[in-house]
This record gives sequence, C-alpha cells and structure tokens, in this order.
Amino acid sequence: SIYDLIQIHRHKMRMDYESRNLLIQIDDDTITVNTSVQSLAAEHADNQDPNQATTTAASASASAASAAAAAAATTTWSLSALASNSNGSTFWREMSIYRNTMRIFGTSCNGKNSLPVHVDKYNIESLHAIRFLSMSWIILGHTFGFAFLFSDNALFTVEWLKSFSFSIIYNGFFAVDSFFLLSGLLTCYVFMRELDKPNAKITCFTLIKYYVHRYWRLTPVYMLVLMFSATLTEYLGAGPFFPKDGFEVDKCSDTWWTNLLYINNFINPNRTCFPIGWYLANDFQFHLVAPLILVPFGVGRFFLAILVCILFLIGNILSISLTLNSRPGSEQGMFGPESLFFSKWIYFKPWTRIAPYIIGLMLGYLLFIHKKQTYNNPSRNYILKSIGWLVSLSFTSLAVYGLYPDFKNFPAMELSRTSHILYQTFSRLIWSLGLAYIIYACEASRKSKHFLFQLF
Repeated sequence: SIYDLIQIHRHKMRMDYESRNLLIQIDDDTITVNTSVQSLAAEHADNQDPNQATTTAASASASAASAAAAAAATTTWSLSALASNSNGSTFWREMSIYRNTMRIFGTSCNGKNSLPVHVDKYNIESLHAIRFLSMSWIILGHTFGFAFLFSDNALFTVEWLKSFSFSIIYNGFFAVDSFFLLSGLLTCYVFMRELDKPNAKITCFTLIKYYVHRYWRLTPVYMLVLMFSATLTEYLGAGPFFPKDGFEVDKCSDTWWTNLLYINNFINPNRTCFPIGWYLANDFQFHLVAPLILVPFGVGRFFLAILVCILFLIGNILSISLTLNSRPGSEQGMFGPESLFFSKWIYFKPWTRIAPYIIGLMLGYLLFIHKKQTYNNPSRNYILKSIGWLVSLSFTSLAVYGLYPDFKNFPAMELSRTSHILYQTFSRLIWSLGLAYIIYACEASRKSKHFLFQLF
C-alpha cells in the first residue's frame, strides 16, 4: 500500500540520519578518549622516570587511536552499505506486483534488498482475509437492503432478486456465521495456547478469569457505542426519511439493561435497543457454554469434547427443524410471510445459531495441534486436497445458491416446504464446514514455498 511505501522510505531516512549522528558521536568520543588517556598518562608520568612515562603515554594514545579508527571504519562501512541499499531501485522494488502477490499468499520473497519479515508459526494468517471479506460482504448486503427501501421503482428490486449472481447479496447472512466460526476458533485456540504455558492448569480461578476477561473486553466499548446511538444519532442527519428522534426506540430508556446483560436477543428482540447488538449477545452466550468443550480439550479428553460438540449440533438441528415445522411459512426465512417469527425464534436465538461456533471450537483445537507439532514435509497428496477443496466449495456454494430456484420466479416458490426446512436447518452448518476446511487447508500448507501450493 502507499502507506507501507511511505513507512519504508521514512525508515531508511531515519536509519541514515541516526547513522550520521552515530559517526559524529564516535568522533566526539574519540577526542574525549584521547584527551582522557593523555591526561592519565601525564598524571602517571609524575610518578615514573621520563623514559617509562613517554612509553606509557605513547602506548595509550596508540590504543585509543586504534579503537577510534575501528569504530570510524565500522560506521563508514555501515553508511556505505546503507547508501548502496537506499537507492531508488530498492524503493520502487517494493511496488512490484509479483513480490507483493507473494506476500499476500504468505510466500517468502525476501531478496537482497527486501525488508525482513517476521513469521510467527502460531499466527493464523488466513483469518485476516476472511475477516475483511466477511465484513465487506455484510456492508454490501446492508447497502442493498437499505437501498430497497428508497428505490425509485420497487419492481427493479424484484428483477435484481431473480438474477443468479444476486444470490450473493441476499444470502449475505452467512457472513455473520463466518464471524461466529472465527469466534469459536480463536476462543479454543487461545485457550489451548494459554494451557500450553509452563505450570498452567485449569482451576476455578482460570474459568473466572475467562468469563471476566470476555465481559470486560466487550462491555465498556459496547456501552459507549450504545450511548452514542441512543442520544446523539438524532443530530447526525435530517430529511423526510431520517428519524427525528434518532435510531433507537425511546432512546433505549426501557431496554438498555438487556444489552448490558447480553440478553437482548431474549427480551423483546424485535424492539431491542441497538438492534445489531443481537450478535454480541449470541457470541457472549456461546462463550458462556464453551468451557463444556474447552475443559475436556484442555485436560486431554478429546473424545469427550467431540461428544459434547455432537450433542450441541444435534440440539441445533432439532431446534431449527421443529421450530420451523410448527409455524408454516417461517421456513421461507427473511423473505417469507413469517419473517418476524423467523427473526425472533431462528435468527436471534443462540441454540439455532451455535453450529458455526461449535465447528470453530473444533477447528481451533485442530489448528493448535497442527501448529504445535513440526511438519517439515507437508502432505503432497494433491488428489486428496483437491477432493477436500471440491467438497468445501460445493458446501459453500450450496448454502449461497441453494434458494435460487425460488428467487428465479419470485414471488412464486419452486421448492417444497420440506426442502425449505432442510435448507434452513443445515445451510449454516454446511457453510461452516466448508469454510473450516478452507482455513485448515491454508494453514496446513503454510510451509510450502510453491506458489500454487500456497494458493490451494
């Protein structure tokens, strides 16, 4: 980026400035050393005979001169090396498309004049890209969602829904599941790394610290943002469609405490303060039950932890399917006639959204075991890897494009009610499984230097 290039240039200029100051300082020190040595020699000469004093002073002066010459030579060599590497070619080389593409995919391309790159084997680099893409997806989906409300002709929006490519927009809900997956992954990964430290063990204090840290990390900033939204948003705009009292109903006077306790997805979820806070409520509630899986992982009871994960996933599947089956029309999701029911009992509730988080916990443990061990020869079974990528991309594509037959003839519905219930029940689960494999494949191949192997 332009910012990185500026920082590189400033870094080199600063090194040049500091090195010149160092040379001046060494010259000053040399003068001081020579003066001090001559003074000591003269003082010592009073107690010695003239021949011995002359020999001592000459020897001290010669030693000081040798040290100063060596220091000056070293500094001069450093300045020469810096000057040879500070030419314009090095600066512009940092703009190379090839070199920066290599860096994007984690391949080391440090050449003669490259800046050093520190690589932490415990760093999960692929998560940065997933965060960026997921957040961009959410912003894109909300942009179109609000645009629908104020379009010149609502019929245009119906035509957009019938487009195959537009499936990515109206299924942007899966970006939220991506963040649930990342949350579970990092929760387990960080927890296991803490237990891997010397003399670390699971105690009551460990669990108390686990809960307090999470609450203290989220709540202060969360409450500040909520306060701003409740009291100041009415001054941020004006116009026929802008809410004159701000974005929050009654300025959150009745429901702010539900956000503070992270239960706003249970109490009046359709009239909650700071509506997007439902995500934090779910994430915090997932964090509360996560030790049921983290503790067995931490004490080495792998199969017990997997059993608990399976039980959570079974509960998730049953709760979604039974809830949708009890209310005809709710299986059509956010675009159906029972969208409010779907939002309240499927979209906002933790037991119907926990599947990605559980997959993330298992993935976090798997990555911890993988990075803790040393893999000098990563697997080269391209057939198996290709099958894994094919399955994962099929899962994610099915989740995103599974409802296209319905939207192709919108508002008519092509899929049966059973198909809708199956889709709503398993779509988030298969999306999480597909994304989990992509993350693991990227991290498992991190040590390979081949560009294509890094990419796939």
